[in-house]
Amino acid sequence: MGDSALRLSDPPDEQPLQLQRRDDGDGQWRFDHSDDAGENGTSDVVAMSWCDDRLPATAANVTAAIIGVAIAWSLLYVNVSPELMAVPGGSLSSIFMLYVIGAVAGWVINKIIGLPPRFGMLLAGIALQNVGLYSVTGWCSHLVSFIREVSLAVTLINGGLELDASQLRRLSGVVAKLTLLPCLAEAAAVGIAAHLILPSFSWQWSLVLGFTLSAVSPAILVPGLFQLKRLGYGEVKGVNTLLIAASSLDNIVSICAFRIVLGDLFMTGEFTLSDHRRDINVNS
Repeated sequence: MGDSALRLSDPPDEQPLQLQRRDDGDGQWRFDHSDDAGENGTSDVVAMSWCDDRLPATAANVTAAIIGVAIAWSLLYVNVSPELMAVPGGSLSSIFMLYVIGAVAGWVINKIIGLPPRFGMLLAGIALQNVGLYSVTGWCSHLVSFIREVSLAVTLINGGLELDASQLRRLSGVVAKLTLLPCLAEAAAVGIAAHLILPSFSWQWSLVLGFTLSAVSPAILVPGLFQLKRLGYGEVKGVNTLLIAASSLDNIVSICAFRIVLGDLFMTGEFTLSDHRRDINVNS
């Protein structure tokens, strides 16, 4: 059965209603309020197509997510001590709410605004911390640190799995330049600015701040490059391999330099961390 249309009777002062069958022959009908399937008719067809095709799947996914969250909360509430699941103040309940609200905020930011989901997760974390719903103490703080390190490791491993060895060998010199030059330049610029703005900061503390801010976030860059790679962009010239390798190595260089400077700082014993926390609070 090819493209078919049925004319339904309408009042004379209204546009005729056209019932169209999709080309894929799935038996679903689309409504079009224009004679020639113009711009308005096309938008109506798209809206009806989304309601028929994606709305049930979206509703099912949301329902399944809500049920899954409820089951996970119930299992935690039954199997752990009430102090850990107290709201607010419980350590496990804080981690659980941070994960759920962060995932929802990331999805909303990505679908509505088009920004990376990590931006929504960051906003969710800031909001929970400032309204008093996030409080992690005791052994749960070590759990959070472990989760943070595992997340970074998984992100870097995913980036490494997407590298092309032949292109990486061809672009090795460019990767080294793109890794070292921006990292060292940003750390030096931030260090000099911090030393000038906060005179009580030694050069070591200024470099600690510089290497803290110079690290590239693979959690932001790598997923975007994965999407571009799936679409076929940058495959011929190896742009994705170049950026993934440079961002991963940039992060490693920043972390190593941060630990070296911080270790040297505490070995000299010139300043204590509490002194500079007080300086930061006063200047901020």
